[in-house]
Amino acid sequence: MRASQFHEWPVDMFEAGAALGAIPVMLGGRLQTVDVGEVASLVADEATEPSGKEIVPIAGPQVRVSRDLAKAWQAATGARGLIVNGPFPPSLLEYVRSGANLTEERKGRVTFEEWLARRR
Repeated sequence: MRASQFHEWPVDMFEAGAALGAIPVMLGGRLQTVDVGEVASLVADEATEPSGKEIVPIAGPQVRVSRDLAKAWQAATGARGLIVNGPFPPSLLEYVRSGANLTEERKGRVTFEEWLARRR
């Protein structure tokens, strides 16, 4: 299995930054966050009825820049803080800018906003 980042991943960064008043985003970083439950279902399917593929990818239904995810998170939670370009390692920034974490092959259905609404 090769899953893109779970919806929880950017939220962890946003929450940590918001505690300090600055919500970090990855300038130009594109994410296709996915619901962990959808990944778990695919893992179970592959375990019981293997597709035979060497790598089975899954990602969320939408490709978004991290700034848009931060704005959606703020709107859903009422969190305050200035959205800023965060201090991320160059290798991480290069990875999320390159698109290597994205896929068109298999997409989940749960959007980031739907996941946020369920989380509340």
